[in-house]
Amino acid sequence: MIVAALVLLAADYRVPYKVGRIRNYWRADTPAGRRKKLIEQWDGLVQALDRHINGVKEMLPLPSPGARTNDLKSFEDKLYAVICAWVGSLALSQQAQPMGDETAAIWVPTGSL
Repeated sequence: MIVAALVLLAADYRVPYKVGRIRNYWRADTPAGRRKKLIEQWDGLVQALDRHINGVKEMLPLPSPGARTNDLKSFEDKLYAVICAWVGSLALSQQAQPMGDETAAIWVPTGSL
């Protein structure tokens, strides 16, 4: 997902999207500030996905910054699943290429999306 997130956001560095690493991403922020920044990252990913898959914004409503950690993790898992499905659909339509070897690979979106 990390590579797909880079492509979706046209980012040049790892996109912070994991609840479990939130303290590592924004050490100087308060817990509330960290949650706000994480949800902003998710919002960017959802917006980008919605440009490729109609209706994603409606199907993946963002959690509130006050949501419980379990609810944040649940959203993260759903977002991850949708991104993986998107990359899978790109692979089937030959718009993604494998990076790896004959035993393991990740699929990376190619071309202009």
